[in-house]
Amino acid sequence: MNHCLRSPGVPPGQKQSSAKALPFLDRAGRPDYKGFTLIELVLVMTILALLATMATPAFSMFQKSSRLQQTAITALSAMNRARAEAQRYRTLVAVHFGDDIAMLSQKPKPCILPAYGEMEISCINCSNGDGCGWLSFYPYAPEFNMANMWDHRNWYPCTSKKKVLTPVPLKFSSGVRIITCAFRRSNGMNILAFPYYQKSAVGEIKRHCCAYDKRGAAAGYDYQNNFYYALVLDETTGEHLLIQVGVFQSNGRPRILPWRISHIQLPWASAPTALNTSDPLDLIKKIDNYPDAETWRF
Repeated sequence: MNHCLRSPGVPPGQKQSSAKALPFLDRAGRPDYKGFTLIELVLVMTILALLATMATPAFSMFQKSSRLQQTAITALSAMNRARAEAQRYRTLVAVHFGDDIAMLSQKPKPCILPAYGEMEISCINCSNGDGCGWLSFYPYAPEFNMANMWDHRNWYPCTSKKKVLTPVPLKFSSGVRIITCAFRRSNGMNILAFPYYQKSAVGEIKRHCCAYDKRGAAAGYDYQNNFYYALVLDETTGEHLLIQVGVFQSNGRPRILPWRISHIQLPWASAPTALNTSDPLDLIKKIDNYPDAETWRF
């Protein structure tokens, strides 16, 4: 007796095609086909699509937060290297930060800042002083002949490089900006400002660099030529991190601070202006539209 299994529909005595696979049989001898039905497949695909939709915003926010942190770490690394080079060469060393020129209302003087997404470390020329003492830091200012220490143009920033220490610029994430600034805390407010900032092509350089003296301390005095803080900003979300660049006459290391900016101080205003919490980009707008503050102290 022939005990070979036949596919359903094949009459007795007729040869079965070898190309046709035999189905599995259940205990009752009926074909037992394995797999998914169309309804089951559509249901699974719908659930996966919903999960992907829910996960995308969270993943996007994680990416943005990650690039902000990474840029802050890169900036810290550049600042620490600049401090070390200033102590090594016994001279003033600056870090210049490239910015998204399209976002700036005042375009900076060309050929000084690196390209957007890059940082550059350089030894800088100084017309007077070594940056270590009170009012002893005057960056080389070819546009002006600063005759005395009380010249109102003592805001002049670091623009003249005598030796570039990073032939290949350091890179940071696109979509992130680095703005140097002044900062203080008062009555529960975290206040940002730009004292002695001239709204000009040269003046804009001041908001994109920081400098160290030969001891590794932040150069300058009273924010006149150099800002002691840096804001790392995500230009699409307004999220930011604050870095303390250094301290005047102290060789404290740069560090990331735990505070978020809540107010901005405009020149000669009686009180700081609170940021609009309903607009995440309000801080960026106020920074880019900051008025001239050439002779204003913070």
